[in-house]
Formats: sequence, structure tokens, C-alpha cells
Amino acid sequence: VQTCALPISDITVTIMDPAFQYIPSVFCQNQVNPVPQATMDSGIFMSSPPGLNFVNDITGEIDLAGSVPGTYTITHMITVPCTISVSHSVAIHAPPPLPVALISVVSRCGPGSVTFGVTTGLHIGVRWYDAASGGNLLAFTTLTVTANIFATTIFWAEAYDSVTSCHSIARTQITAILNPIPSLTNTILSDTICSGFTNNF
Repeated sequence: VQTCALPISDITVTIMDPAFQYIPSVFCQNQVNPVPQATMDSGIFMSSPPGLNFVNDITGEIDLAGSVPGTYTITHMITVPCTISVSHSVAIHAPPPLPVALISVVSRCGPGSVTFGVTTGLHIGVRWYDAASGGNLLAFTTLTVTANIFATTIFWAEAYDSVTSCHSIARTQITAILNPIPSLTNTILSDTICSGFTNNF
């Protein structure tokens, strides 16, 4: 009786899952550059058609300001230890142009209402703020506004695209100046005068 020993070898199984996702998948050029959530940190990110640029094609960070507006297919490809890839679509939109003020300075005497406004393009609305950036969103929703002021006030208009949800890179400044109401004091120097004399008042 003979006994045979069978050879034993180790087999390594590598599971690759190059899943990734940009959240969201639609961007404006003046947003913060997005980095995808990826399950693997190796490989390289590519895009098609031409026009989209990466800050880093290893991490997949997109250079929004340096890319041409459009819809792109982004592919994450890994070649080691074997070749595998997965793709997703993203869209990049241009921000709307800055609103144009009908008049940049309005004024009135004493507290009360002033009217001012801006013009924008098709599908472009406006949002009014109390600061050049950040600040508080005001309740005005129209291109032309009538507001009560009690002191000199600066308003800021930001263009907003209702189709792409993008906003303008900057805001347009409109200054409403409140001038004080002039006061008049009349001191009577004389209340009696004879004919032919002059009087001071």
C-alpha cells in the first residue's frame, strides 16, 4: 500500500468594489470643489467628454471653476490587482450674471419708503440680502422693491437661476440714503414797523 501526499497551495481572493458617489451630482461653477465618497482610494478618476478638470485625479476632486459647464461621465478605474471601473454622471452649470441696478443710490428726506430695483436675464430671479456675502435673506422677492427705511441702509441683490439653482458669483449693491428733514428757526426781531423802514426776519 502506497500513500500519496497531495500538494496544497494558498489562493488569495481579492474583492474589489470601486463604488463612488458625488453628493449631489449637480454643481454650480462657484461652489466649493466636490470630492466623491469612494469605497477605494486607489486608481484614477477620468471624465468624458473633454471639458471637466480635476484638482486631483487620484481623489476625484473636481475643479468646478476650471471646468466648462456641461454634463460629464466620470469613471473611477482601478488596475491593480486587476482592472475594474465604475461610472457616474455629473452636471456643471454656469452661475447667472450679476444683477444690474436700475439706480445704485436712492435717497429721501426723513423716514419713509424708497423704491429701487435690478434687472436680470430669462429665468433669473433675485434674492435680497443685508450684506455683501452671507448675511440675512430679506423678505423681498421681486426685482423692484419698495422698502421703509429709518436710517441709511445698504441692500444687496443676488441673481438666482430657478432652473439650475445657481446664484451669481457676487451681489449688486444699492444704497438707500436717509437725509435729515431740514429745520427752520425764525426769530422775530421786531413785530412793529413804520412805513418806509426795513424789517429783519
